[in-house]
Amino acid sequence: MKKILVLMMGLTLNTFAQWVNLYEQKGLSIRSLSVPSKQEIWAGTSKGFVLHSSDGGENWQKFYPSKGSIMDFRGIAVLNKNKIVAVSAGLADEGLASIYLTKDGGKNWAQVFSTTESGVFLDGIQSDEKGNLLVYGDPIGNKPYILQSNDFGENWYKMNTESMPDTQVGEASFAASNSNMSIMAPYIILATQNRLFKSNDFGKTWTVENTAFTKGETSGIFGIYFINPENGVLVGGDYKDDKSKYTNLIMYKNGNQKAFEVKPYGLKESAYIYHKYVLMNGTSGSSVLNRKTGDSKELSPESYHCLECVGKICYAVGSDGRIAKIKLTKSILK
Repeated sequence: MKKILVLMMGLTLNTFAQWVNLYEQKGLSIRSLSVPSKQEIWAGTSKGFVLHSSDGGENWQKFYPSKGSIMDFRGIAVLNKNKIVAVSAGLADEGLASIYLTKDGGKNWAQVFSTTESGVFLDGIQSDEKGNLLVYGDPIGNKPYILQSNDFGENWYKMNTESMPDTQVGEASFAASNSNMSIMAPYIILATQNRLFKSNDFGKTWTVENTAFTKGETSGIFGIYFINPENGVLVGGDYKDDKSKYTNLIMYKNGNQKAFEVKPYGLKESAYIYHKYVLMNGTSGSSVLNRKTGDSKELSPESYHCLECVGKICYAVGSDGRIAKIKLTKSILK
């Protein structure tokens, strides 16, 4: 019996040991991640600091963009080795809707945007290699709230969203994984709970389309990943019912949608496309799906909110300050 137990334990460890833990801190929530290279990692936390590693997670530094304030940095974008932008989620009425920029690798930070406009809540940030940055937030006056910078985060202004279709009652984006927007200039895709707002001229005009996700206060799309405007994935679910069986992945192929119920069942919050495979994670665990066959498999039951990858090397972050790493080897993908 002892031999059988040891063997079973070994099999369990082999099955769920793909993620290698790099960092933990009880009571800390991490919902934003930017990985510009295989060794460089930046993560925004709920305790007013951002974490940085330049050696693949062996060692970590803490930086406090807003000294004296406990900001929840649910958006982070690395623009180059020295310039990093951190976005604080929270109500503007309480002084929490702010954007910070460092130009010296985290040593010094400047507040480059803040507002006290009632109702403003910043959800996340996306950028491209040309210096375009967009911060998206909850709708104001039936229009999505979008901030724009064209100079690598130095200056910010509110995008004119009058041409955008109106949002529905209760419609918004989740500030869960810093991945509800995709920029492929001149294309922009913004996800709310169950719809995609799309622009092909960098915000001058917009269309909107429905998806198979259900809109709710706790349910809908939690993250998107597009490799071009017609091909990508949406992931989501319900954070109050995060282990039940329902659609948690929608695959876009040439503009057409196909829904999946991926194991482990339940909420998925972030995704990454690597060749014909989709890696995804959430509070229900992490999975891999073959985009050609539709077959999927469970990688780990551990909860993660957000993931980012460079080639085969992927990092994930979650509750209790967990930061982990995985290499997408053939044995993991197949």
